[in-house]
Amino acid sequence: MKKINTKSISFRLVVGGFVALLIPLVAFGIISIYKTTSTVLDLAYEKAGTKAHELAMLVETTLDLQGDLATAFATDYHVVEVMTKVKESGAEAAATDIASLRIEMGKKYKKLDDHFFGIFVTDETGLLITGEKSGGKEYKGSNVASRGYFQEAKMSGNAVIGDIVKSKSTGKLIYVACAPIKSKAGDFLGIFGVSIHGEALATMISGNKIGETGYGFMVNKNGIINSHPNNEHILSLDLKTLAGMEEITRKMMAGEEGVEEYTFKGTMKIAGFAPVPLKEYSIAITQDKDEFMKGVKTIRLSMILVGIISMVIVLPLIYLVSRSITKPINDAASGLKDIAEGE
Repeated sequence: MKKINTKSISFRLVVGGFVALLIPLVAFGIISIYKTTSTVLDLAYEKAGTKAHELAMLVETTLDLQGDLATAFATDYHVVEVMTKVKESGAEAAATDIASLRIEMGKKYKKLDDHFFGIFVTDETGLLITGEKSGGKEYKGSNVASRGYFQEAKMSGNAVIGDIVKSKSTGKLIYVACAPIKSKAGDFLGIFGVSIHGEALATMISGNKIGETGYGFMVNKNGIINSHPNNEHILSLDLKTLAGMEEITRKMMAGEEGVEEYTFKGTMKIAGFAPVPLKEYSIAITQDKDEFMKGVKTIRLSMILVGIISMVIVLPLIYLVSRSITKPINDAASGLKDIAEGE
C-alpha cells in the first residue's frame, strides 16, 4: 500500500481546505441547530399555552351562557308569579298554579339538547317544588338548601354554577346552573336550577388532543381533577398528592397561566394551562415530553445529516482542486529535477 506523504503540498492543501470548510460548517451547524431548536420549542410552548387558553375561554363561555339560561328562566313572568304565590300561600294552596308551571317547564325542557338532565324550581327553603327531568318525569321532592349553589345564589343574588359532582341516583357526573327567583319587590323566592350532564363538559376538555399522547384535563380550586379521559381519576385524584407535579399544581391552583414541565407516574410531560375564572377551575393540555420533543430531534438529525452529506460531497472536490493546483507544481518540480540531474 502506497504510503501517504503527509508533508506533500497536495496533502496539506486537502487537509487545510477540509479544516477550513469544517470549522465554519460545524460552527454554523451548532448555531443553526441551537437557534432552530429554540425557535421550534418556543413555538411548541406557545401552541400549548394558546390551546389551553382557548379551551379555558370556551369552558368559561359555556358556563357563563348556562348561567344566563338559568337567569332567563328565573326571571320568566310565570315562574315569578307562581313562586310568589307559593311563598305567600304555600305549595298546597298553589297546587293548580304549580301544575300549570310544570307543563310550561316541560315544554321548555324539550327545547334543550341532550346535555341537560332537567330543570327545576325550589322555594325559599330549598325544597324542589316542580320541574322536568329526562324521560318526562317530574323533578320534585328533594331539598337542596345545603348545596353550595343554592346558598351562593341566595346570598349573592346572581347566577351560580355549581361544582361537578356524581349524581347519587345515576352515578354520572352532573352540575347545576342556577339563578335566584325574585319577587317584584326583590324578595328571594327560591332558585331556578338547570341540571347539566357533566360528561359533555368533560368530553369537551379531555377530547382536546395534541399528538398521540396529548389530552386535556381540568381541576377544581382544591386541585381535585373533575375532567379527565381516565374516568377513574375524576373526583378522586388530588394533584396536591402527586410527586413531580408540585410546581404546576401550585400555579394552576393560583389561577396562573403558562407552560410547565412535570412528571406524572414516571413519565415526563409538558402542559399548557389556563384558568377558568368563573369557577376558579384550571385547565391543562398535556403531552408526553418525548413526543413533544420529537419534532425538535428530527430537525437536529436532519441538520446533522445535511452537514455530513455536505462534507462528503465537498471533500472530493477539495481533493480534485488541490490536485489541479499541485499537479502542475509537481510536474514542474519533476522537470527541474531532471534538468538538475542532466537528463
